[in-house]
Amino acid sequence: MISTWLLCCLLATRASSGPGIAWRLEVGCDINGFFVELLGLLPALETIIPGGVVVRGLRCDELELAKLFPEEAAAVARATLRDDDPSVPEIVHGRCGEGATHERLPAYVYGQLRPRAARLMVERTRGAGDAEVYSCAARAAVVIAPTQWNAEQFGDRAVVAPEAVDPSLFSPAAAARDDDARSSIEALLGPKPAFRVLSIFKWERRKAPDVLVDGFFRAFRDADAELVIHAYRPSWERGDQDLRRVAERMRPAGNEARLTWLRGVQLSRRELRALYAAVDCFALPTRGEGWGLPVHEALAMQLPTVVTGIAGPLDITGGNGTAWLLDP
Repeated sequence: MISTWLLCCLLATRASSGPGIAWRLEVGCDINGFFVELLGLLPALETIIPGGVVVRGLRCDELELAKLFPEEAAAVARATLRDDDPSVPEIVHGRCGEGATHERLPAYVYGQLRPRAARLMVERTRGAGDAEVYSCAARAAVVIAPTQWNAEQFGDRAVVAPEAVDPSLFSPAAAARDDDARSSIEALLGPKPAFRVLSIFKWERRKAPDVLVDGFFRAFRDADAELVIHAYRPSWERGDQDLRRVAERMRPAGNEARLTWLRGVQLSRRELRALYAAVDCFALPTRGEGWGLPVHEALAMQLPTVVTGIAGPLDITGGNGTAWLLDP
């Protein structure tokens, strides 16, 4: 856990020389996908960029920082508190700011009609809702994509810089040393059955929760198997917010396999690692995935992993037997 004194120390020891690049990410630190992507990239950026990186636009409070691994919180604090220089090159992350849905980012808030570089990703080929991303890609001098498949969607100016999961943080050995997080997850889940499957996702059609739940009930019928769903229904998805009730409607008559929904509980990064360590298998039969961060984390935790062999997950696994790949 990061404390006020650590934040003050970091503030007092900011780099005196200017940063090498600026990274603009206009989100909060509530462990959303864009933010966690930055957490994985920051150590590499700090290592290879002379002067390091300054992060613009990110809004973190101490409670949010406390949910991170201490190493991650320290890296975020360094990057957001570093002395800025408006003249350094800027990479925009996620979007360029156009569009009525992002009114707090008027076109182009960063003072450039054309961003030098943009970190962008799409989940499917010309998927619904991606017009803004493709517009940003068309305007950017360089697009930095997380996978080769994504780079191919953006054309000749795209380069690949994969997302990253730190194996020193996400590993069975690291989880085994964290007694407090393990106890927290054990209390949340209750007694472990003979076999426990985990899936982490946003409950939306693209993530194929119907395929997940139906497949689990087809594979397991007895109470010695459990599916743990760590998911929430995003605001743009209509329907019942009680996801356990939604999943239970798919249960065949006579099936006694266990179904657990974590009710959208906000886990710390340490508790998330402990959750992976508390299961026997990870599954995500997604219909489209630009990268697939939970898949990457599950593999880092050495879990047998079942995922659709498409786009991002195909790049992560390399199609080489690292995971069981489902047909798209």
